[in-house]
This record gives sequence, C-alpha cells and structure tokens, in this order.
Amino acid sequence: MDGPCSTLLLPSPARTRGTVPMCPAVHAQTGSMNPLYWRPGQNSSLTIGGNRPNANYFLIDGAVNTDPTFNTQNLSLSPDAVREFQVQTGSYSAELGGAGGGQINIITKSGTSKYHGTAYEFLRNGAMDAHSFNEDPGGKFLVQNNFGASLGGPLVGSKTFFFANYEGLRRVKAITSIGTVPMEEEAAGDFSGAGVDIFNPFSQRANPDYDPSKPVSKTNPQNLRDPFPCNVIRSGLLNSAAQVMLNRYVPRPNTMDMGAMIMDGVPSVVGAGKDSNNFLDQRNQRSTNDQGTLRVDRVFDQAGKITARFSAGAEHGFTPQNLPGFGLFHDNLSQNANIGWTRVLSSNLVTTALIAYSRLSMTHSEENAGVNNIIGELGIQGVGFGGARAWGAPYFNV
Repeated sequence: MDGPCSTLLLPSPARTRGTVPMCPAVHAQTGSMNPLYWRPGQNSSLTIGGNRPNANYFLIDGAVNTDPTFNTQNLSLSPDAVREFQVQTGSYSAELGGAGGGQINIITKSGTSKYHGTAYEFLRNGAMDAHSFNEDPGGKFLVQNNFGASLGGPLVGSKTFFFANYEGLRRVKAITSIGTVPMEEEAAGDFSGAGVDIFNPFSQRANPDYDPSKPVSKTNPQNLRDPFPCNVIRSGLLNSAAQVMLNRYVPRPNTMDMGAMIMDGVPSVVGAGKDSNNFLDQRNQRSTNDQGTLRVDRVFDQAGKITARFSAGAEHGFTPQNLPGFGLFHDNLSQNANIGWTRVLSSNLVTTALIAYSRLSMTHSEENAGVNNIIGELGIQGVGFGGARAWGAPYFNV
C-alpha cells in the first residue's frame, strides 16, 4: 500500500512491539526494487539486521504469511485491520525461526461488545503536487485514491464478536524513461550520419600483420573487415526479421540526444550523438488493489476462545517497460486464513492450536499476449513456445 510509511530500522537485536496509529512495520516503503524481492502490486519490503528482504519470516495471527515465490510478505493487510505487530530479531522464541532475518507477526483486530467502525478516503493528485522547474510536463500525471471501511462488534449475544475490513487502491501514474531507437535512415541501413564506421561481416579475414605477442587493439587487429562504402548497408544484406521488427514495432526518435542531463553537477546520461537517448517514453502505470478481512471470535466460559479469520487481496494492473507496446499485465491473488483455539490453563500456562492456510496465485502476461504473434511474423524458428499467451518479441541484443 502507498501511504505515509517509512522504513523500519532495527540497529541491534531487539524485540519491537507497536500498535497502529502508525503504519505496520511490514509496510516499509521502497522506491525501486529488484524484481527478485518485488511483485507488481505489492510495493513493500523490509530489511532487518543487514539481511536481504527475502530473509524474513511473516505471520498473521501466528499463521504463516510468507510469499512462497519471493519469500517476502504474501498478504499486506490494511492498517485498519491491524491491532498490533511484533518484530523479533537476533535470538527468537521457540515458536519462531522460519528465516534468518526478522520474524514479523501481525495480530488482526477483533470485534468488541460495542459496534465501532471507520471509513476513509485519501486522494493524491498530480495537479496538487509540487514539481521541480525542469520536470517534463507529461510526467506530472498522477491520480491515486486509497479508500476503505471497517466495522466490528457483537455478532450473537455477548460472547461472539466479528470484525470486517475492506481497503481499495486505485492509482494511475505517468512513468517517464529515455531510450535509444534508430533513426529512419538507420533502419534502412544508412549509417552515414551515425559518426562511426561499420564493416561488412562477410569480408572478415585474418590480419597478416597481426602480432600475437601484443594485445588485440585497434592498431593490432586479429582480423580485418572491409568498411561499407559511405557507411551504407546494401538492401540485399539487411535481415528480413530485423526489417520487420524495426519498421513495425520499434518507434522512431521523438526528441534530441538527452545526453546533457546533469544531476548535482555530474552527467547522469552520456550521449554519443543524435542517435542516442533520442526517445522520450511516457506511459501510464495502472494499479488496482482490493483486499478484505473477516474475523469471528467466540469466547467460552471455561477460559477458552475460538478464532476464525479469512483475508484476501487482489492485485491487478499494467506496468510500462521496454518500448511502447511491450508492457506487463499482472493479476495476483493472495489469500490467508486460520482457525485457532486458545485456552488458559493457569496463570502462567496457555495452550494454542492453530490450522492455517496461505496461498499466492500470480498471472503475468506481456502486452502482446494473445494479440500479436511477433515471433511468427518475424519468421524466427526455434524460439516461439507457450501458445498465444506467450506471444511477443524475442530478446534482441544490439
């Protein structure tokens, strides 16, 4: 969840407890994450004791809540559903120890003898944000709505209670990136204005003057090739798959070389001419998150209690990446449920039995899946598999 959350830092082995008016520890926010620790729609991570984010162990009401794919948090609960959280580091108590980093246990709220509820809506809009003087106008777009409600109270009589919570997030944000794409004449094989010499690979031959006692260099090449006249490749030598890809799926430059960008007096992007850093890509990233929790507690006269809880979160959205037309769609569903029985045996002895369920279902698809069979169109053999859901372009390295 996006919100006024901050990274939790634990400088030494410790046990930390907290209650919520603040964001739960597991909502520590990061701006940019390695995909190893991140899934689209789940923008949270936690680093404890110098360990990596996938070295922690997450629980909800004592039940496992660790993502089996990334080994991070499976379901990120709404703060309104959290009663307290506990973070243990260093030496853990006997019931913990599922990972070498921190052990994070979140306890959900339960209903009480009186009805209590909340409702909220948080709006963040790019039109109301502060912007720097050199920010591109197209990158200012942002519309974010975070809303939800909760209700808890007695369900039946004075010994059965319930608590229900829902939270939703709707966010559309402009993502700006700078890319390098070929100019029109380069796509046709004309590199006369590129500022470099290109050579015919079919003319390669051994250099009779090569000195093996010296390193291979521009003045001591191991092989020789003939340059193309005027740095123009003959049309008959242009690869047909490359021509289709360049002319149908790769855009042309829409800006000049942006290699003069300066940050704190240090060049942040180094350009090499008019055919470098010449494409300004601005597309909208879309996120739709919905989650909810339902908990029922039954208290017995013999100092015992049964608790049943079910929580689920759905993440849907689109993330721009690579060139326009090659973004990523994601549809993720995380579920966590448990049924627990607790009985107080004496003033210093409590017994608990717990049955838990934790599941994560992830579906990712490329923007061309089921739409454009680019590999088939290019005629490249041996790389297309997976059916229509795997349609898209092969990986190119230039």
